[in-house]
Amino acid sequence: MTGPLSFVVSPAQMRTAARTVAKDSDTWLSDLALISSSDAPAFGTGGFAEAAAQFHAQTHSRSMDYYREVGDAAGDVSIGLGKMANLYEAVEKNAVERARAVFAAAEIGAEVGLL
Repeated sequence: MTGPLSFVVSPAQMRTAARTVAKDSDTWLSDLALISSSDAPAFGTGGFAEAAAQFHAQTHSRSMDYYREVGDAAGDVSIGLGKMANLYEAVEKNAVERARAVFAAAEIGAEVGLL
């Protein structure tokens, strides 16, 4: 059903999106690990370079924590998308089974194509 107040849910597309987000999250965290392991910022010498090095020393750890949290959150979103797809299919299956039971009890299932 479509219209101004409706939407179409595709569990298959949700699973595809979940896999894409999970892959991107893994790549993000892997790249972040490479950045975190690099201990050699090249700021050069002189007053500005020393100020940049101090700023880096004071903010690097917090920044890496933040970026790690972003990667972890993306991984959580991918898990949620997969669970949502499974739950949506379960709800739809249950709704069809209940509709069939109601129509069978009312002996009209064959007329509406559910039996």
